[in-house]
Amino acid sequence: MDPYSPLDLSTHCNASADVLGNDEPLPLGLQILHGLPFQIGPTVADAGNCLLQVTSSESQSIEIGREAHTVTFAHALLDSEIEDGGPVGDKVGVYDFHLEGGGIVRAPLRERFEI
Repeated sequence: MDPYSPLDLSTHCNASADVLGNDEPLPLGLQILHGLPFQIGPTVADAGNCLLQVTSSESQSIEIGREAHTVTFAHALLDSEIEDGGPVGDKVGVYDFHLEGGGIVRAPLRERFEI
């Protein structure tokens, strides 16, 4: 059994690739990024919503539904002040992992570190 398996988040996708502001098409489906498998968008090519976008005023809950020792995300920060002299390391988000036994592990996202 492969120790890494991607989650299909297509039912949570709420944004098209246009939010990235790239002219190049976004590769969809199963992708290998830095040697790890990721499922980007739906399992079939679809020009519609293929990304999960969460703003600073929102949160999103996703149930993994299986044991996980490591969780790795492919994510992007769409708004940054670094090019205008903003600081590196500002907290831009947080992942809250709700564990089966009731505990919560908080993992902050800092610009240019985790994202």
